[in-house]
Formats: sequence, structure tokens, C-alpha cells
Amino acid sequence: MSLECQIGMRQLSCKSEELARSSCNLEMDRCSCSSGSTVQSTCGSDVVMIDDAGLQTITPVAKNLNVVNSKRVVVGPQSLTVTQNVNVVKESDWFKTREEWLALKYNKTENTSDNLRLVVIAHTAGATCNTSISCTKVVKNLQKYFISSMGRDIPYNFLIGGDGRVYEGRGWNIVGAHTLRYNHCSMGLAFTGDYREGLPHYSNVTDLQEQRAHMLFEMGVKKGHLHPQFHVLGALDLRPTESPGTKLYNAIRKWPNYDHKNLYKGKNCEQIQEMFKN
Repeated sequence: MSLECQIGMRQLSCKSEELARSSCNLEMDRCSCSSGSTVQSTCGSDVVMIDDAGLQTITPVAKNLNVVNSKRVVVGPQSLTVTQNVNVVKESDWFKTREEWLALKYNKTENTSDNLRLVVIAHTAGATCNTSISCTKVVKNLQKYFISSMGRDIPYNFLIGGDGRVYEGRGWNIVGAHTLRYNHCSMGLAFTGDYREGLPHYSNVTDLQEQRAHMLFEMGVKKGHLHPQFHVLGALDLRPTESPGTKLYNAIRKWPNYDHKNLYKGKNCEQIQEMFKN
């Protein structure tokens, strides 16, 4: 969490990793970030700006102001305390296990290794959804389709619904069936919906979907399933396909882990492992 605080003509910045205790001081003015991310002004002020937008004029009797998830607070000449409230999202709020979306039991395939270097992004090219109920139905129908028509479990390791939730597919360390030649050395992540621009009806990538994708990646790195320097590619970067669709493909190309050099194309898993031996 980083919070920028401007008091009068002076600007201070406080940064706290995971809300760790830290503080910034300039002469008699003080901007402090503590476990509650509290910003205090010891000089007088009557104007408050939050994220560059005028919030309100503070009368001399005002002593406290609460803000949520703001990165910049400007306080003008009155003594004022500004408290930054950070919303903590629990894993159960954004991640649904197989048990939670009532997946059919299916024999798992072989395991992948830990510290995977590659994440392949696809789309399901089917129905879209925007609520927990409708997305659960979409994921369940996908699994039923693959089991009945292809004799295998849902091919992706994880899916992200239009509701912004991550749905566990095959899960961590299980070989997927999403990208031929790369399934043994990659994690497959599919977005529900069809993101091919130009169709009469196509899906749009939401900020929440992208945020949850990065939260999933962070989980994978933390648990040792993904290498800290993993790369992201679209399925079309590796195989002749339109997946993940123009809208989604344009979005992932802006992600910091996207592999613009495409180090993986044309290589098999053994060659990829050899490439990163040193």
C-alpha cells in the first residue's frame, strides 16, 4: 500500500508493504502510515482533496476523515486526521473450489512439476455470465460437455467468470488439456465467454477479471506452483487458434508478465525446461 499525502505546499509519501509500520516526516508536518494506514496533518487546513478530486470543505471542528483505497490525499491548513481503510478480500470471496461449484468427480490426470514458467490464456468461446449463479452454471455445463463428448475433465486448470471469481478447474499441478504440446509444462487459465471482437455479441474484459487473474498468479507463486518470473501467453501465440479472442488478447499483452519475445513458440516441454536450466 502506498499513500501520498500533501499538506499545504509540502508533499510527502508514505509506503507500507502489506500495511507494515512506517512513517514520513518533514519538519513539523507528518504523514504516517501505520497498521491502520493513518495519515495525520499537524498543521491547519480547510480543504481536502482525495485522488485529485475535491471532496469537501472541512470546518474547524472536523478532526477526522475516512477514505477507502485512496492513493493520494491532499489536506489544506486545518489540523486533520485522515484514516485510510483498506478492504481485504478473503480467498473465499473470489476463489471457488471444485467442491464449491459442485464439480463432478473425475479421475485426475498426471501431475505437472512445481515452479511452472508458462501460463496460457484462453477463452471458452461460449456463454458469458456475470453472477455467481450463472457462472457456476456455465462452468458445470462446460465440465459436463467435455466429459460426455470427449471423455475427459474440464481442460483448464482454472477459469475466470464474468462475475470476477476464479473457478478451480483441474487445479494446481494437474496436467491440463488446453494447449497441445504445452499441457505438461504450463497452467491453463480460461475466461468464460467469447472475446472475439466483431461478433454480434462478444464479451468484454473487466478490471475485476484482470485483478483476480493477478491474484491467482500471486497465489501460485506464493505456493510454489508458479515460478516468480513466469510468463503469460495467449493460446494463439502457441497454436493456430483464435483463442483467447481479440479483446482478451489485447488486454493480456499489457500485463507485466506477457512474453513479447515469445520464447516458447515451437518448443516442446523438454526444450522449455532445458531453456531455463541455468
